[in-house]
Amino acid sequence: MRLAGRGHEVVEEDLASIIYTSGTTGNSKGVMLTHKNIVSDAIATKQIIQLDETDRLVSILPLSHAYECTLGFVLVLYAGASVYYLDKPPTARAAPGPGDDQADDHVLGAAYN
Repeated sequence: MRLAGRGHEVVEEDLASIIYTSGTTGNSKGVMLTHKNIVSDAIATKQIIQLDETDRLVSILPLSHAYECTLGFVLVLYAGASVYYLDKPPTARAAPGPGDDQADDHVLGAAYN
């Protein structure tokens, strides 16, 4: 795939993202992920979690988070599903019940965390 206005063709081994570890065993480290890393994770997950164009997911984590980028964005696009983004970070409160406007707008089938 060639980027518009660019002379570089994107290949699966090109760097897609650098994520930083939490440093639980030492200093934080930058981990380089290729396009192939991210897409292969999404493809493998789709074989386990059967998503399709009828599924709707809600995004809670920021897209800069590796899990959310791979499974909450790339997987959803790959499966043809829909993703909904919150206007603001979630807070602890009671879940909307039947008849609540928020509950009736969009029905979610499952939650993954």
